[in-house]
Amino acid sequence: MNIKKDNTLLIVDLLKKSTTNEKINRNIESVLESSEIFNLKKILFEFEDKKNDSNFKDYKDYSFDKILKRKTINFFTEELKDYLFNNNIKNVILSLGYAHSSIFQTAREIILSGYNCFILNDAIFYENLRNKQVAVGEMRDMGCDIITCEMLIFDLLSSKENINFSRISSIIKNLRK
Repeated sequence: MNIKKDNTLLIVDLLKKSTTNEKINRNIESVLESSEIFNLKKILFEFEDKKNDSNFKDYKDYSFDKILKRKTINFFTEELKDYLFNNNIKNVILSLGYAHSSIFQTAREIILSGYNCFILNDAIFYENLRNKQVAVGEMRDMGCDIITCEMLIFDLLSSKENINFSRISSIIKNLRK
């Protein structure tokens, strides 16, 4: 794993905080905070619930390069493909979303399209552990790299001589709670 921020995109499949567990919330917030420090490109996929209530407000403190409406389970859309091509993106990191459905289907399309795909294993949602385990195993077999939030943050940091080391150390401490 050698993720370079200039050709990497973090995709956040936004679920309302209330639908995910506290640890996943803390993990994704740590990644989002780190991505702000490293200027990592980010796309947010959001959907509106039955009450037309946007769930973006849960993550409004973070900047996203693009916010797209979620229309299908697989969010590897033409708009996303164009964004990847036009921004010379080679690495795609998937987070949140359900492991056995949206993350799995999108990861498959990313790999088949020739991109490197990283799955944030501790920042994806699941309804039952067995579905997550099977989906993660299948994604690994397809060629996805299965990583943790902490692995991603340290890979972006790359060295304790980095000027952001103390800020990142604080984020890592929060991640480990």
